[in-house]
Amino acid sequence: MAIGLKNCLKAYDLGLLLPNTFSSTLFSVKPDVVIWIQGRATTPEHRVYIRELIGAAYRWPKGVTALVLFFVGYVEDDKTQYLLEYESEHYNDIIQNDYKGRLAQYSALTL
Repeated sequence: MAIGLKNCLKAYDLGLLLPNTFSSTLFSVKPDVVIWIQGRATTPEHRVYIRELIGAAYRWPKGVTALVLFFVGYVEDDKTQYLLEYESEHYNDIIQNDYKGRLAQYSALTL
């Protein structure tokens, strides 16, 4: 029996979900494909490219829904944090957490 996305996410300590991620994106759609991407908070241009390359609806077969989620670490720079929050409000696909202490757990995360 498959475990739903909501239960998988509850089982893993996601830390700080940036504004609206949970309510707007994760549970408003029932995706056929979930893509979890580890990245840096300081590389928004990579996320934009990945959204267009992988996440765009027109790139998937008709009827297939894909959900792209970006996992990023905390940042110390206030400007970078502000830009990350702004990006998250626009795309609703960024999950931020302190992964330094849990890198082994995070790297082994599978669905």
